[in-house]
Amino acid sequence: MKIKIFMFLGIFSLLLISVSAVLLVTKNVSGFDMFGSSKVDCVPYNVFLEKGSKDYSIKITWVTKAKCFGFVQYGLDQKSMEMIGVDSNSKSKEHSVEIEKISSSEKYFFLINSDNQTYGNNGVPLEFSLKNL
Repeated sequence: MKIKIFMFLGIFSLLLISVSAVLLVTKNVSGFDMFGSSKVDCVPYNVFLEKGSKDYSIKITWVTKAKCFGFVQYGLDQKSMEMIGVDSNSKSKEHSVEIEKISSSEKYFFLINSDNQTYGNNGVPLEFSLKNL
């Protein structure tokens, strides 16, 4: 009887350790979460800037492989981008942010935030000017 209990506890412990190790490795692999979805699927691509639908506005669009939350941080100083433009689609693959009341003579800097990850040009904010569009 004691041998059966000992074997059962040994097998149960081995199974528990194996499951814990798999979850630990899966969670800590860069770019993957516990459920195997890749953060790479939320990397923005095909980023376009165009004049917005209203005067003194700009439209920033991008695409992601998976449905992701997105917004744009922007400002006049690349070290202080305190303004936010929210994606018109709450969670999607096709993203669009229209920023209004842009000065035509100023240069603006922006970063795209996609599923809590910030994207620019190798960590440097992108820039735009309304007069150059």
